[in-house]
Amino acid sequence: MRQYKKSFSQFGSWQQKQQKIKGSIVVIIKGTQSDFVTEPLLKIDRKHRLKVKEISLDMAGSMKRIAKRCFLHASQVIDCFHVQKLAVETFL
Repeated sequence: MRQYKKSFSQFGSWQQKQQKIKGSIVVIIKGTQSDFVTEPLLKIDRKHRLKVKEISLDMAGSMKRIAKRCFLHASQVIDCFHVQKLAVETFL
């Protein structure tokens, strides 16, 4: 735990962190109900949300609504697990 805190303290401000850490996970929220998930996401400053380039999500329709509402310019990518699961279920 100490190493984790120490490694992030060396970056300084949030902007410096963003410049040095590319492709990082910002948040993981349990659930797929759009109202429950969008609430904490909308607390992130809009200018930061507009910088998001890609979102990994499952195949739930509510996840697409969340992505469109919170991250206007991001590409939506279905995670590999769900694609493979659907393909396997098709042939069983």
